[in-house]
Amino acid sequence: MNIAFTICSNNYLAQAKVLKNSVNKYGENFKFVIGLCDEKSSEIDYDSFQCDIVEMKDIGIKNFDELWMKYDIIEFNTSVKASFFKYLLAKNPHTEFIYYFDPDIEIFDQLSILNAEFEDKADILLTPHILSSIPLDGYKPVENTFLNFG
Repeated sequence: MNIAFTICSNNYLAQAKVLKNSVNKYGENFKFVIGLCDEKSSEIDYDSFQCDIVEMKDIGIKNFDELWMKYDIIEFNTSVKASFFKYLLAKNPHTEFIYYFDPDIEIFDQLSILNAEFEDKADILLTPHILSSIPLDGYKPVENTFLNFG
């Protein structure tokens, strides 16, 4: 089994659902998981997502309340990524591949292409926001904009 996951807050669940649908379409033998940084809301039908949705408060993050109070919601979503990786690996020790995708990503081709990159080439794959420099033409985004997004 393979896992693809994202981390988001309630306000990004629609984007995460698009990601989930694309993983289901292009990820053979992939389980999709959403790490939810908010508490579940009675106004949202989480069952309609048809995937595991795990609240971050439930995965055993050390000093969770401190982190929650220290960071804004975007920073918090980013800060728990490593903890959620560890949680998923501990819960799924026989997982062959595990992929994190930002919630506003959509997959357009088979995830097996990425799996092949790991066979002899890499232990980790990172994807850049841009592949070539952006001209300084007065339009946005500018190249430095991407320094704010990690």
